[in-house]
Amino acid sequence: MNSMAFVDRLVEVLESAGIQYAIVGGLAAIAWGVPRSTQDVDLVAELPADLEELTRLGERMGAAGLSAMEPDHFAEVAASSVTHGATFSFMTPAIEKIDISPTGRSEAGRVAATVLGLRCRLETAGGQTVWFATPEGTIIGKLYFYWLGSDRQMRDIANILRVQAAAGRDLNLETIGEWARAFNPGLYQAWVETLDAVGLGES
Repeated sequence: MNSMAFVDRLVEVLESAGIQYAIVGGLAAIAWGVPRSTQDVDLVAELPADLEELTRLGERMGAAGLSAMEPDHFAEVAASSVTHGATFSFMTPAIEKIDISPTGRSEAGRVAATVLGLRCRLETAGGQTVWFATPEGTIIGKLYFYWLGSDRQMRDIANILRVQAAAGRDLNLETIGEWARAFNPGLYQAWVETLDAVGLGES
């Protein structure tokens, strides 16, 4: 199963469960024109904290061939992820890895909520309409992971900026800058330097 067919199946499960989500990470970068590959499916989502709801979600995941975890175990791990604001990661029978960053009160949860608030519908190759993080939301998510120590995120950010500028699309750079400045002055400086490097800065 290719990545987008896999995403279509995953999205059907999430939407049937009434869960708000947005595809982020590598797949979002690809959606916004960055030529790269990825083996993971990353998303932010407003997961429920209730164990019964999470158990039902685990059952749906299993029935769709997306998770080999027992529904009760799935629910326990997901609930812990929601409580602690940690990414919920699991392998699937299709050898794809799903990383779900839940919204919440933790630092990571607040970032996930910000990104979830910046999403739009895009049509996949399979004809399904899916929620993706906007370019702005994708960049904010990648800035956060850059701040956590993943230097490759800045390469994706620069490429998204270049591709969108070449396509004549105006991004809301002010929204990204305001978020970065509020999050950390050092991260804001890294953002400004990236804008300068791709020719979109004020200097």
